[in-house]
This record gives sequence, structure tokens and C-alpha cells, in this order.
Amino acid sequence: MRQFVAVAEELHFSRAAKRLFMAQPPLSQSIKRIEAELQVELFDRSRRGVRLTKAGEVLLEEARRTLQQAELAVTATKRVAATEQARINVSLIGPALYRLLPLVLLQHHQAFPSVEIKLFERSSPAQIEGLMKGSFEAAFLHPSVDLPEGGDKLVVERCSFVAAIPSDWPIAACKSVSLANLGALPFIATPHNESPSRVAQMMSAFRSAGVLPNVAQQAMQTNTVLGLVAASIGYAIVPATAALTGWRNITFLPLEGFPETMRWELAMVWWPEHISPSTRRFVNLVTKFVADHAELLDVNASIL
Repeated sequence: MRQFVAVAEELHFSRAAKRLFMAQPPLSQSIKRIEAELQVELFDRSRRGVRLTKAGEVLLEEARRTLQQAELAVTATKRVAATEQARINVSLIGPALYRLLPLVLLQHHQAFPSVEIKLFERSSPAQIEGLMKGSFEAAFLHPSVDLPEGGDKLVVERCSFVAAIPSDWPIAACKSVSLANLGALPFIATPHNESPSRVAQMMSAFRSAGVLPNVAQQAMQTNTVLGLVAASIGYAIVPATAALTGWRNITFLPLEGFPETMRWELAMVWWPEHISPSTRRFVNLVTKFVADHAELLDVNASIL
């Protein structure tokens, strides 16, 4: 079609061949094949030159329209593909935004300004389900969640636990507290089915302190937990990075005697065989960022 248009516009086989960066004989044979297939003559060839027949004039108009539409189709297809590759769906638990992700997102935006990262806050089990369904390309969750075969993970942040206490409670005036001090006070707990491993560890810590928590309410998301603490509904055990959120009416205190081995962790999870080039660059950027910032794996109550 492009060869026909070139000859029709140049009305000269040699010039058309030069325009198409090809030899003249193959071009002449190509035009003859088109005429044979259509069973019409498209050009009048004489010693005086080449001119279009009436049929050739009709084909030229339609050919130009067809080529233009083909170019639009290619452009539209590439645009959609580029849009898909330039968007990464990332799921997370709330605490991922307290310290790590804002730093990572800033660096990623500076390196890849045309790539949009859409964030979805979900529980850790819901994130695994979303990864398996292809709803998310990468996830930031508790690493204690069972990871299906084929997935990969990297611990990107680790910190100590602290007590989040309503600032209007008398105990908030202390410099630190122990689980024994807190045992009788109303406690905002994590539902067991949302994080069985972490809840079991927390209950073990309370038993080691010789007390049982007085559960006043349960909440899944850390931000919801902090909201309940700010409303003086109860205290909570949260990652130390929660102190960076600036919640009013919450005092964050170090925990005395809390197990040294029990630390809050955040992991990035992805499926290496099923990620786009954009997501792979994102994963690589996060991996390098964590390697360059060892302090993210050693956040303790000193940030209070």
C-alpha cells in the first residue's frame, strides 16, 4: 500500500523507488502484483510518463485513509502499552508510610517521573491474595504471612515495639512502661485471624510479664488503632515508627523488659516471573535503597 502511494504521488517509478529506499525493479513488480490481484490497471504507462487511471485515483484516496488509520492504530496501541507499563499497583500496610515508603517514592519519582505508582492499603493476607490475582505488582506487608510458591520477599524495615498511650492517662507521664504496668488498662488488640503469628508472640510476651491484656477493642489497621488510642479508648503496642506520625493525644513510650527478639518487620513481596519492566526497576530501586540505608533495619525506641 505504501509502495503504491509513493508511485501514485511521484508518478515516476525511479523517484518513488528512491523515496522508498529500494531498487526500481522490485517496486515495478510489486505494483504489477497489486494490479493483477485487483484485476485493474492503476497506472497508464506511456513514453510521456506515468499517470493514474480512474481506478488508481480511487485506490490512492482509500490507501491514504487506510495508512493513516493504521498509523493511528499503532500509536493508540503503543500509548496503551506505555500507560500500562508506566503504572505500578503497590499494596501496603499503613506503617509502611511512616518512614520507608515516602523516601522510596521520592527517589523513584526523581528517577522515573513518568511512572505512576498507585497505592492500596490492605491487610497482609489481602495483599497476598491481590498479588496472586495480579491486582498488585508489589506489596509491603508483615513477613510472617505465608508466602505461596514462586514469590520473593525482602525485609525492608525493622524496628522495636513501643507503647502508644492516651496522653491524658496518668501513666503517660512515665519515661517508660512495662507490660506489667499496662496489663490492667484497656488494650487495643490486633484480631487473631489477621496476624496469627504476631498475636501469638504478643500474648507470649504478656504471659512472660505475668499479666493478661485487658482487651477493650480490636482493630486491624495501625492507623485505626492509633485513632482509638487518641480517643482514649485504650493503649496499644505499635512499631516505633508510629511515633513519626504526629498523632495528637498519644504519648509513645519505650517498653521495659519487652523481648529483644520480638521486633516489628516490614517486607517487600513480589513475583519475579510475573512483573513488568517498570515493576522490576521499582523492586531494584527499593532493594538498593535498603542496602544503602542500613539504619532502616535497626530502628529502636530512640526515635521517640
